[in-house]
Amino acid sequence: MPALYETFNGSASPTLWSKVSALFVEIFAAEPYCEDPAELLQIVDWGPAQLAQSAGRLLTCSHEEQLLGFALVHSLHGDDSWQNILATIAQSVGKSSQLPTDPQEVLVVHELAVDPAARGQRIAKSALATIFSGRAETHVVLGVYGQATTAREVYQRWVFTELGIFTTQNNTVDLHVIHCQLPCPAKQ
Repeated sequence: MPALYETFNGSASPTLWSKVSALFVEIFAAEPYCEDPAELLQIVDWGPAQLAQSAGRLLTCSHEEQLLGFALVHSLHGDDSWQNILATIAQSVGKSSQLPTDPQEVLVVHELAVDPAARGQRIAKSALATIFSGRAETHVVLGVYGQATTAREVYQRWVFTELGIFTTQNNTVDLHVIHCQLPCPAKQ
């Protein structure tokens, strides 16, 4: 049986968020991220808030009720944190952003995760292609941790380009901010 992709606009059930949370913790508590599992579990609280933002969408990929991956996106409009990240990068590189000036034209990929056992099956690429389909936005941005070199290489193959690096407030994480113009990912 093929994988099942489902899209949720604006909200999703607590049961689904529980599955998303479990996969999120499994992936981001492991190498190369090594994040605190207790902090990661908070996606159950902030995930629905991100989904409820302007143009919020959650896409899941499942097989026989097992969650294989998910993507969580929303518009840059109303996301002060991401607007600050992009403004800081534009300022640090000494040039204006390659992005449109209207935040409603920019889609933020807040999270993208695929079960390690399901990687290499084009789940992430299919999830992004599905979640980008029919969007009004013209550009997409996402952040990739500095230590996630394999993920950055994959995004580069998919025509994402780096806008710059944002160092978190506690100076512990470099976030490589990448972007592409829709439609993307386009390359094989």
